[in-house]
Amino acid sequence: MSPEQKALLDALRDDLSAFKVEVRRKNKDKQLVVEAINDYDGGGKIFEAFLVFRLKANLEAAGFTTEICNAAGQPTESFILRGAPGHLRRKAMKAGVAEPGFISIIAQDHDVFELHNSVEWPDHLTRDGEYHEFDVSVASTTTCTELVTWYRKKEGAPSPILGLEAKFHGEPPGKNLAREVTGLAIKMRTPLVYLVSSKPAGPSVTRQLEALRGVIAFKTKIVDAGAIDVRVEDGVIDASKLSRISDEVIKQIQATIGVPEIEPA
Repeated sequence: MSPEQKALLDALRDDLSAFKVEVRRKNKDKQLVVEAINDYDGGGKIFEAFLVFRLKANLEAAGFTTEICNAAGQPTESFILRGAPGHLRRKAMKAGVAEPGFISIIAQDHDVFELHNSVEWPDHLTRDGEYHEFDVSVASTTTCTELVTWYRKKEGAPSPILGLEAKFHGEPPGKNLAREVTGLAIKMRTPLVYLVSSKPAGPSVTRQLEALRGVIAFKTKIVDAGAIDVRVEDGVIDASKLSRISDEVIKQIQATIGVPEIEPA
């Protein structure tokens, strides 16, 4: 990790710590809020942002054009990370309060896909307006626009092509988390679903998630699923296993838009 990267991560941690202190101060007598803050993992949000931008870099290396966009899809120089699970919106709900942005992925013939963090997607099992979060997700702009409408109408539930559950914990992910990801894969009708953690998953967790490959969920085939880890060794971030995810995303994009595979640059 370069000094510049470490400085950025330290600054993000400081901002998140200040946020936690402020929320605690304003809600010291509200038990539910205090409990939520106790469960809040500032490192996890940094980890989430890292995954978004590493996938962005991998897709660029494969020949796609990517841009940082605001909620309306306009290129911008600053990226607003979604701080908590929420709906995808194109317009701000309150004047002067910007909605989180996303990374646009521009394929051949100008087909556009979007890389989001912490967006809530429909549950296709209950079909009653229930939704769940993916820490990182990718979907076409058309699908994302359908999602914006779905929150209001609860009709024509869309699905992303990629869903990630990201965990930045001190302990390896356990079987309960593997079961949670398995449920999301089925309920969300998503062809690519992964658990990405800062600690390697054990053999039983890995087997459970790998077994999802080929499963048909609501007429959608789960093409790939698995447990992937990102670690820091000797001060260097080893995120090489994320190439599996970006490679599969590329295949899904190409299958969606019906063009030949893009050769890596």
